[in-house]
Amino acid sequence: MGIRTFLLTVLAMLVATQTAVAQDTRDLNRSGRGRLPDSGARLEAQGLADRAGLICRVVNAVALGRDIDGNRQFEVACEEGRGYRLIAGAGVEALDCLVLATADRASGVGEAVGRACRLPENRDSSAAFTRLASDAGLTCPVDAGAVVGRSQDGGTVYEIGCAGAAGAWIEQAGADWRVTDCLVVEAQGNACRFTTPAEQLAGFAARLPAGAIAGCSPTQVRFMGRSPTAAYYEVQCQTGAGAVAAFGPGGEYRETIACPDARLIGDGCQLATGPSSRGD
Repeated sequence: MGIRTFLLTVLAMLVATQTAVAQDTRDLNRSGRGRLPDSGARLEAQGLADRAGLICRVVNAVALGRDIDGNRQFEVACEEGRGYRLIAGAGVEALDCLVLATADRASGVGEAVGRACRLPENRDSSAAFTRLASDAGLTCPVDAGAVVGRSQDGGTVYEIGCAGAAGAWIEQAGADWRVTDCLVVEAQGNACRFTTPAEQLAGFAARLPAGAIAGCSPTQVRFMGRSPTAAYYEVQCQTGAGAVAAFGPGGEYRETIACPDARLIGDGCQLATGPSSRGD
């Protein structure tokens, strides 16, 4: 997806979230009258979370009141580390607490009047992003996170930043996760805000077995493209020469391909400047 299309998707997501939240703001009972005791709220909220198809064992919940359509609303914290606002209408709409916090920041409202989640478990966004990263299979020390927007499949996409290592965009797809490393994100015309070029290079170098590219200390790397069986990255070495490293679907190193033999992979080698590197 190009950056223009993706940013429009992000904007639409935030507008939709703010519209739903604005409706909530008009009629929620801020005094707390009619709120269920904790045990009753958890029981009802668990049923709503199940109806919404969430992977969520509710550990805390509060009934927030009703909107102008009479729909009950709850905030829930899940054992799995996620938090949601649930709106019970004909179906159940689940608003991700991280998305709500992003909407508040985008609209410039403060915590006192914003619609960000309030339960203690839902207020620590850094812990939430760390848990998301772990669920997605990332093992790096997480130092930043953000909601990027919605994918074309309707899932929420998060950016994860790592301390001294390459970050990624992650998206839950049912019980599985899609992880897109930042080199791929950039090749698609988007950007990772929390991953520096040095972190990208360090993350990629760690994936290369010793001696995979003889005599090469990588200085630049870029994603070239993907086939049904492999992903290809061009590597520039300290000498100016370069090569292409191929990785399997599971991220395992497969082989190194000399640039003259990689003319038909994507747009061929573009970084390398050493003799015969590009096969000219």
